[in-house]
Amino acid sequence: MTRLWILGSGSGGNAIYLSSGNARILIDIGFGPRQLSQRLQQIGADPTQINAVLISHEHSDHVKGLRLLNRKGFEREPTHRGGNP
Repeated sequence: MTRLWILGSGSGGNAIYLSSGNARILIDIGFGPRQLSQRLQQIGADPTQINAVLISHEHSDHVKGLRLLNRKGFEREPTHRGGNP
């Protein structure tokens, strides 16, 4: 089953959590570590189980929570950083 949660949308932060089968994906992480962690807990999601992160663009309201994932052991390996691949 595929599930999609809007964790927040607006100038204060943007984040979407998607789960399907074994995939756990965050689309944007615009909340600070504490708030992102709380929002994930509210839907029963574990940050250590996230497989991938998609950042739509590098504004702070889309990337603020990257530190949380780093602390939880998520290793960033960008595949594309904008401009020409």
